[in-house]
Amino acid sequence: MRKNIYFTSFAHLLGRTASFLLIGLVGCVANTESDSAEEVGEAKSAVTTSWQRYQEFSVNNFTGLTISNPGQACFLSGVTGNLNLGDIWSGPLSQPSFAGLTTNPSLPGAMVLMAHEGTYTNQVNQVLGYGNAVDANAVCMTDSGATTVVGSGSWTPYTGEVWMAGLGGPNRQCFLQSVSGVDGVWGSTNSYTQVFKITQTSSSYPQTGWYLDAGLPIGGTGYPTVNAVCYDFPTGSVISAQTSVSNSGPQANTYVNMPSTTLIDACGLTAFWGQFTDSNNLDDGVWLIPPSQQAGTWQMTAHFDTTNGPKGANAVCIH
Repeated sequence: MRKNIYFTSFAHLLGRTASFLLIGLVGCVANTESDSAEEVGEAKSAVTTSWQRYQEFSVNNFTGLTISNPGQACFLSGVTGNLNLGDIWSGPLSQPSFAGLTTNPSLPGAMVLMAHEGTYTNQVNQVLGYGNAVDANAVCMTDSGATTVVGSGSWTPYTGEVWMAGLGGPNRQCFLQSVSGVDGVWGSTNSYTQVFKITQTSSSYPQTGWYLDAGLPIGGTGYPTVNAVCYDFPTGSVISAQTSVSNSGPQANTYVNMPSTTLIDACGLTAFWGQFTDSNNLDDGVWLIPPSQQAGTWQMTAHFDTTNGPKGANAVCIH
């Protein structure tokens, strides 16, 4: 069940700073708006001394981009494109569409940013791609100090809501890390995923803590997955109030400012919702826009078009 904390009026809207048309694009990789990682700034806050934003958009790049060293805190910060194609049941090498962070098997503790099409296995055991373009953005804190992973979760339609960690203290926060999709599962404007906190027990939640949930069905060719991670940030760090953005049109993009500070912030997604079925417009999604310098105000944006309908997201920042 999607929590009310993640809803705001669809009058709040956001937008993207650049468009990417990826008809037939294969294996392209880019970092930040200037195609390079953000420059590292001086330490100005308790935990976030600098950040880097990364972008991966491709059809068939299944290798991804290694974006962090072991121990760095990284969060999903944007998803656009088509997650509505993929297959995991037609053969052992078939894959869902994917957007987000995964581990690097050759460098334990490091993260890889991936965005790729779904594939299927035909009757003569050939693995073929659907050709759907996907875009993923991530933010890493380049100096995470004493940040500790305290929990994680992997959701599928078979698991239901997933408990990831206890409530912890004021320095604990969970973020989305990755999402996947197969045929038909991201085809509804009611599709969503979120992390959320339960502070009081009830018949529905006999245990307090941080949870991961999604509203995605089992598809005809498999099932979707969502992954999230929870961090304890160092004493003295500040976690912003959750900010929401929604766009139900008529404008294509709507922008909302994240809480403004004079410090260095790193921001990540805690929820997003909408129909993700557009392979031809990688503006069609949600994402966080960093400031032009290390210290500054982040923005969050969501896209609307008449074919794929409204979208929205929630995010928080750390400093």
